[in-house]
Amino acid sequence: PDRVLTVDYLHCCSLGVCQVYLGFLSWELVEANCWSIPGPIDVRLSRSVTHLREELAEWYKSEARAGRMHSQVQCFSASMTGPRWAPCLGLQGAETNGIIRFSLTLIKNHWRFLPSPRDHQLAAQALVESLDLIREYPTVFPNAAIQRYVDCAKVRLKAVVRLGIGLKPKHHLFAHIANRIRRQGSPAMWGTWHDEGLNSELKKIAAHAHRLAWAARCLCNFEFTQGIEKGTKRRSSNNPRAG
Repeated sequence: PDRVLTVDYLHCCSLGVCQVYLGFLSWELVEANCWSIPGPIDVRLSRSVTHLREELAEWYKSEARAGRMHSQVQCFSASMTGPRWAPCLGLQGAETNGIIRFSLTLIKNHWRFLPSPRDHQLAAQALVESLDLIREYPTVFPNAAIQRYVDCAKVRLKAVVRLGIGLKPKHHLFAHIANRIRRQGSPAMWGTWHDEGLNSELKKIAAHAHRLAWAARCLCNFEFTQGIEKGTKRRSSNNPRAG
């Protein structure tokens, strides 16, 4: 099985360890009361998220001026941080990849308030560098890049343990990614980004299926989802720039 199965890096990294860390960091900032907000913890959480949104908006603007574009968060509410005992920032995968970079700026801006700022910096930087390596080498990792990825995995795991973040199976799988790169190629080829994109097409079928044959209709017609997408594009080909 180890030779034919691999780790989906989208759900393991972007929708996994990155979101767990970002949720933990958000709660650390709330509990440290970085913005000097009076009142009980629920009030501080709500108003802290407002400050986070404002800082994030400014960061997006500064990144755009530097020519670096990110998939921007469409909705950021207090409930998305998850409970304190199980933090996890509920974002889309592409949104998370941008926010994990923003976390480095967030840590720098609020360094003096965080209980263990150096470990936060190490954990966030290791995640950012891991994602950068996957983007830089979409098919084959050279030996030097494999070693860098292994180093990132080790640094991140040690920092997470020191911070007291509860380890989950996805943390274990993140370490296994480093082991598999030499044999299975770049994690960029393991992500289910395309598969996730098919969900919108499947939704069209599900919305028009009769409830008495809903399951059979969805399963039987799933293979035609790409056809629906192409048909939509053909119908919109009046655009003179199309084709």
